[in-house]
Amino acid sequence: MPSNDNKHERNEIKRRRLRLGRRAALTQEEQRRAEANRELQRQLNSWTPRRIIAWVLMVLAFIVAGQHLLAHLAWRPIPVSMGWQDILIGYPMAGLLLIVGVMVLDPIPRKP
Repeated sequence: MPSNDNKHERNEIKRRRLRLGRRAALTQEEQRRAEANRELQRQLNSWTPRRIIAWVLMVLAFIVAGQHLLAHLAWRPIPVSMGWQDILIGYPMAGLLLIVGVMVLDPIPRKP
């Protein structure tokens, strides 16, 4: 019949193995998360500046269109004649900014 000391020792060994197994699993999970995070950062770093430029151009296009609409409603925040506003900063400029922004926007991120 095994002694209590032996039994206690075997239980302690089992507990240690179980703890070590959990640590290894946590370490593997942490490694998997770190690898996924590195891959995500690599993808984001490859297209973020281009997307920022594209969205800035598109937002600017909507601001120009909104300003032009307000100018046609007789509120002139820019002290330029309506003729010049129509030619330079009107809907054509807003459309051009929008088109350039959409062209710069690349829906498929490229690998570096």
